[in-house]
Amino acid sequence: MKIQGDADDEENDLKWRLQRPSKYEYNKNGNTYFRVGLVNTFSNGTSTDNDEREDINNRIVKLESMLQVTFKTPKYKEWLYSVLMWMYKETKDNINIEHDSLLRVIEQWSLNYYEMLQKKWDSESRPLLAAGTDTPRFLLNFIDYLYWLASKQEKSIVRFANKISDFQFRYYNSVEHHLPKSYKNTDVDMDSIGNLCLISRHKNSSLNDKGPEEKAKIEEGLQPKRLIMYRITRAKQHWGKVEIEEHQKDIEDLLDQIYNLLSV
Repeated sequence: MKIQGDADDEENDLKWRLQRPSKYEYNKNGNTYFRVGLVNTFSNGTSTDNDEREDINNRIVKLESMLQVTFKTPKYKEWLYSVLMWMYKETKDNINIEHDSLLRVIEQWSLNYYEMLQKKWDSESRPLLAAGTDTPRFLLNFIDYLYWLASKQEKSIVRFANKISDFQFRYYNSVEHHLPKSYKNTDVDMDSIGNLCLISRHKNSSLNDKGPEEKAKIEEGLQPKRLIMYRITRAKQHWGKVEIEEHQKDIEDLLDQIYNLLSV
């Protein structure tokens, strides 16, 4: 994967690419020359956005960038080790890697990790979807990936999925309460997934204790879950108990659709 941008800059607008070298020829002054350029790894070099291989290439890019920003350090890149081991075994007799097979392998790893988190939290008698700032960053990024997949469906299967445009995963590492806990609204479960989103530490500090309506003025570069929360806030000019519980139900519906969205 070719990355443009500084991984240490959480606010940087990264541009993720999955590319391979491709040789092509051109004529100049009656002579034929060869040059090497970069094309999308699973593209034939002439495909359009509607081409299946191009679509899967984009899906792999989104999935791998999700895992990269979640597991930044080599120590935690178990997903990459698993993929490389699979590729090693897969290419013993045939050097070619099928795009749909690679996608299934990475999505299966992500699904397994999500199910592992569920079991871990259940064993500790703690609700995974009400963990507040202890919510695993993987879960929030995975929700964004599922929202993006849902947005590609011809008929939206979860609310607001049709409002999502393309986006880039960023190195967000701070879980924020959209309705700040400082508001001390006792009838609202502020630690529920319906009130949480991923942002950068820098942004979390600058937005500290600001109201939801003030936060929701931001629009550019937001990942899907946060984008939806902010748009709801602007549309209703409010973010409270009803909005949090409705968004919580949307997330539960989205996770219920996981097997319809993933290619496993």
